[in-house]
Amino acid sequence: MAEQFPFPIAPHTYFAVRNKQDERHKFLTSEVSEPFFVYGPSFDETRITKYLAQTHPDSTAAKLLLLILAAARLQNDESALEEFRQANLQLTNAPRKEYVMAILDLISRKVTPETQYLWDEVLEMTGRITKSQAIVMPSSELFDRYRSYLEKYISAPLTDEESVAGLIEKHLESTGLKSKGWSVKQRHDTGAAHTNHRVKRISIGESYQPRTTLAKKLIVVHEVYGHALRGQQQSAIESEGFAVVLEQLIDSRFKYRRSYRYLAVSLGWGATGRAMSFRQVFEILWRVMMIRGGYTRELARTHAFDECCRAFRGGRPDVPGAVYLKDSVYFDANIAMWNMLIDRELSYNEFVDTIEGRRVLLV
Repeated sequence: MAEQFPFPIAPHTYFAVRNKQDERHKFLTSEVSEPFFVYGPSFDETRITKYLAQTHPDSTAAKLLLLILAAARLQNDESALEEFRQANLQLTNAPRKEYVMAILDLISRKVTPETQYLWDEVLEMTGRITKSQAIVMPSSELFDRYRSYLEKYISAPLTDEESVAGLIEKHLESTGLKSKGWSVKQRHDTGAAHTNHRVKRISIGESYQPRTTLAKKLIVVHEVYGHALRGQQQSAIESEGFAVVLEQLIDSRFKYRRSYRYLAVSLGWGATGRAMSFRQVFEILWRVMMIRGGYTRELARTHAFDECCRAFRGGRPDVPGAVYLKDSVYFDANIAMWNMLIDRELSYNEFVDTIEGRRVLLV
């Protein structure tokens, strides 16, 4: 059993941005060139140092608190940037340039005469895009087979008539998790959703509103079936990789997920050779979203701000390279998971063993 502490060690607890809506408005109306994020009172260097002294130096808890401590120092001292970046790398691998290029290469294929000017502007900011075959894609037959497995397994309907919390509670009940002590709670200090295995709770942000019906279903599948039901995994790659696979299987056809977030983190980090600030990443991201389709200019800019906020939370929006690497895991892990699922096709019973936590896919 994981060691328990009388204080939080999860970075996202400290990195919850409290003024996101106000800063989004000022940023999108050009009142500020870079946003300034405000955090809670626990994000304090002195307090975190005391917590760190109560952990074993070689433990994961210590690594997490060292990251949080470096982030706290960075808020007032830009020279703490390298310490913050190194603390990130102790927990998460650096983003891969070939994945960034592969994503941008896929975007380039969506360019139309109407969006060519946007792509030209992207290239001015990123430089030349090299073709990459780094990202796998399952065949439609294989994808449909796994999709049929999930449809067969989920007994409760994924209807959109209820709130996110209400829908999660319905699926906690249908899976038997509710009878085992699991609950759902709306919280002010949570962004979208978070699963806590220790207290058997899925938390939903009070202000979180999914943009679409599909987005609501994705949250339910990710948190209930990808995390709560499957149980706590030893690695984020195993845990998040499969949870995102389940999201993909809800859709009618295969689509890469978290690619915008991966781009935001990777470009900010400097995976293509030059670290970028919040504004620099934002200007690329909203154009990419419009090229790919499904967004008006206003929606693209709003969504790009939110993705950049995830990338730079805990870091410094005005400092190139000051991103939190955790959110790059989702895309990276999902690709690793699909590599395995393509190489070794699971039977329905093996899929059930996986979703119920009796089988680990990546070792």
